Amino acid sequence: MTKKESAAQTFMTGYNCAQSVFSAFTDYLKLDRETALSISSGFGAGMGRTQATCGAVTGAIMVIGSRLSGQQPSKEGINDYIYSKTREFINQFTERNKTTNCRELVHADLNTEEGRNYFEKNNIFNEVCMKCVSDAIDILEEIL
Repeated sequence: MTKKESAAQTFMTGYNCAQSVFSAFTDYLKLDRETALSISSGFGAGMGRTQATCGAVTGAIMVIGSRLSGQQPSKEGINDYIYSKTREFINQFTERNKTTNCRELVHADLNTEEGRNYFEKNNIFNEVCMKCVSDAIDILEEIL
């Protein structure tokens, strides 16, 4: 199964966007799936449904940091490299989706009944959120 297929399957079974992206890379990160799902559980819907930074983006940034930092906290220049890769990811994601902000992506306040109804009625999960997860996987596979 590809990383994109794994992320889509995870997302479709009820895990959030951040969990779906982060857990798709467990083999690459030498991390077990359950731990990855736990670590990333609070990042969905723009971090705790605050609808700030998209969970697919935060999940991807966790992949970048986990993959590139290893276990050494103060490698010379590693933070600059990680920040550079993070900016590269964010720039590409923004180019594809116009923003990294969850509320702007879904055009709804998920904390209101009206917003949740809009989300459901307009198939935002499949039309927007699934695309964000897919784009995050594509970009990560390209830049890492």
